[in-house]
Amino acid sequence: MSLLINPWDELFLCRCCADKLAQIERDRDAEQPRPPIPSRMRSDRLVYFIGGDTGPIKIGSSGNPKSRLIGIQTGSFQQLRILAVCPGGTEQERAYHHRYADQRLQGEWFARTPTLEAEIASLSRLNKEQAA
Repeated sequence: MSLLINPWDELFLCRCCADKLAQIERDRDAEQPRPPIPSRMRSDRLVYFIGGDTGPIKIGSSGNPKSRLIGIQTGSFQQLRILAVCPGGTEQERAYHHRYADQRLQGEWFARTPTLEAEIASLSRLNKEQAA
């Protein structure tokens, strides 16, 4: 009697061989380097508020807001600056986006309103106090 082996059939192993195969797979997985945490999910990111002296304000998050400012500036006719920063990363950024959703102009750009300016002023004071 001949045994036909079909590559699409389920592979059946005895308990001993199945355990050995499982150990080989665990060892192989342990040798693989863990993928890095995506930068947008790291906790060392800051929420930034970027804008000019007038006009809309961008609320975003970055591990390096100064570098982000340079990137945003290249597409803006107006001189931009970092108005305020706070810790919190993507989750805090989403909270600000939700909080000011009725002032959203497009994407991460929000209308400059007294409420948003008051938040920026509050964060700026806090940043100055922490720096002192």
